[in-house]
Amino acid sequence: MDYDLIVIGGGPAGYVGAIRAAQLGKKVVCVEMERAGGTCLNWGCIPTKALLKSAEIKQLLGHVADYGLELSGEVKFDFSKIMGRSRTVSDTMAKGIEYLFKSKKVDYVVGKAQIQPDKKVVVTGADGKTQTLTGKAILICTGARAKALPGVKVDGEKVLTSREALAIKTLPKSRNCSSAISRNRASKFSPTPRSKRPRSATRASSSPSQAAKPWRRSICSSPSASRRTSTDCSARASSSNSIAAISRPTTATRLR
Repeated sequence: MDYDLIVIGGGPAGYVGAIRAAQLGKKVVCVEMERAGGTCLNWGCIPTKALLKSAEIKQLLGHVADYGLELSGEVKFDFSKIMGRSRTVSDTMAKGIEYLFKSKKVDYVVGKAQIQPDKKVVVTGADGKTQTLTGKAILICTGARAKALPGVKVDGEKVLTSREALAIKTLPKSRNCSSAISRNRASKFSPTPRSKRPRSATRASSSPSQAAKPWRRSICSSPSASRRTSTDCSARASSSNSIAAISRPTTATRLR
């Protein structure tokens, strides 16, 4: 089938570009390997923020007296339900993007795209069947993926990428995280509110050079961390039987 524009990748860049082109009167198709929304919406920023919201509410309930309220009994949490809500939020937003595709007349194809000569794209579906798309222009918005460390195998149990971290059902006893999104997730496992941590735990290096360059503490992101390196992009957060504490991203990057 012939199109004015073939968009490969249905993440924040791809689906926005596809919809905008359709609004300008172009015939557009968006090819996504998994689901509309890409990594950010399905396995990155959005589900992570949903988890942080649960942690934030848990922390607020521990300080109701500060607001002149009273709460009887201990506030408990169900980790599996918290994770379930996170997945529901992502699923709902992904359906919303699929609806936008339909309403804006953007064709949506699920499969793995491979660019061929003469502006052709061969898409292979999950069932192995292929279809060939032809376009006047091709927009590549494939994003990035997590890169395994040399000699460290991702097993989904002890070593996890951002994807596995958002599919666990039980609360880990401890975590050692690298990258911005991973640190955001780690903050929900931290048992100690920032206000009660030792001063040294909430301060970055006292070096003037680091203090003058705050970008050093925030240049890593997941899963595109494979493209970037930084000595300041690591954080550790241990868990107990509580996820009462929440750390903002800027705070998490300061953890030693």
